[in-house]
Amino acid sequence: MISFHEDRFDIEAFMQAYFSERAELHRIWVEKFASFRQSVFAPDYLAALYEGWSEDDTYAREHPPVVQEINVQGAEAVLITLEPEYKKQNRYRYHLRCTVAGWQIACKGSPCHSCQGTGRRKNGKCKDCKGLGWDCDEEASS
Repeated sequence: MISFHEDRFDIEAFMQAYFSERAELHRIWVEKFASFRQSVFAPDYLAALYEGWSEDDTYAREHPPVVQEINVQGAEAVLITLEPEYKKQNRYRYHLRCTVAGWQIACKGSPCHSCQGTGRRKNGKCKDCKGLGWDCDEEASS
């Protein structure tokens, strides 16, 4: 039997570690491909790209990812987050599973583009998200 922690702190700590590691991997990627970008992009275009990326990075530092909601049922959890992306905040829904290795992300979804996350369309339930309002559902990730 898998032992797990249902408390909010444990799940938030997992997510904060995930966000931190993801940010570090992005920083490494930017550094690693700097010479490639310099070799293929014109200097003025590259300067414009760096300016935009710098603004995005500043926004991300000023608006770090936040876990807004956590619902735990047994060894599974559904979280709603607010995360910076291209100078705006986006909502995401994560499905987590607790395994022997600890919490793991089973699925990450964003609000359905067809119904803007409402789960409803003109004639009833949104067919694209099956009325869930998200592009990732529990059945698809199980």
